[in-house]
Amino acid sequence: MNKLVRNVMPYRFWPSTLVRRWIERRSGGKVISGPFAGMKYVHTSVGSEYVPKLLGIYELELNMIFQNLFAHDFQTIVDVGAAEGYYAVGVARQYTHCHVIAFEANKDGRELLEKMAVLNNVQNRMQIEGFCDSESLERSLLDAGRTLVIMDVEGGEKTLLDPMVTPELLHAHIVVEIHDYADPELGEVILQRFKRSHHIQDIAIKERSLSDYPFEISALAGILFRNVLLDTLSEKRHHNSRWFYMLPRAVALVE
Repeated sequence: MNKLVRNVMPYRFWPSTLVRRWIERRSGGKVISGPFAGMKYVHTSVGSEYVPKLLGIYELELNMIFQNLFAHDFQTIVDVGAAEGYYAVGVARQYTHCHVIAFEANKDGRELLEKMAVLNNVQNRMQIEGFCDSESLERSLLDAGRTLVIMDVEGGEKTLLDPMVTPELLHAHIVVEIHDYADPELGEVILQRFKRSHHIQDIAIKERSLSDYPFEISALAGILFRNVLLDTLSEKRHHNSRWFYMLPRAVALVE
């Protein structure tokens, strides 16, 4: 929006504000679509964009990965960098007999995570921890059974995802965001560490479009508010963002 208009028009009437409130009302406080559809959500997010989570298209590139993961019978799920709990609470709702350990260094994030767990009645299966280092990750995976690790730690994956330090990772399913912009060698380092133990799927970021909305956008709205609607979808990611889904080879052979 033009800066002059922003300075004159009250915030509550900005198109971006109106679109956000429209989506919030439509969601009714729950995720609208995707693998975690129906999950009750708190009023904000930590370290990431809020509205894409309500829409259920946050990290849309991973939606099919998680849909497929629901076929696996995990005993322990470890989410490192859990924020307010989009994934931690989402998987806890799906895996009703699974223990979820959620690491979040940010105090506000942990408080919101606790609220999310209560809202969705998974607090009894949720263990909330603070900062995750290699020792705490290893403790979490020790004797954990069939395990899924979800990780988003802004480059810290180079330290944490080291099977020489944490051998239990060799048997875990792993979904990790790779922050190549923090370290241009990071992705290659992770690939080399796990190429013998895992099948690794490299998932690139995709540009968003109005068709990604989980409901129809009218032609008129698409014309008048196109830029605002697209900006609302944006997760403000670095253009080099990508993810690895790492499937243990031993599991693949059984399947």
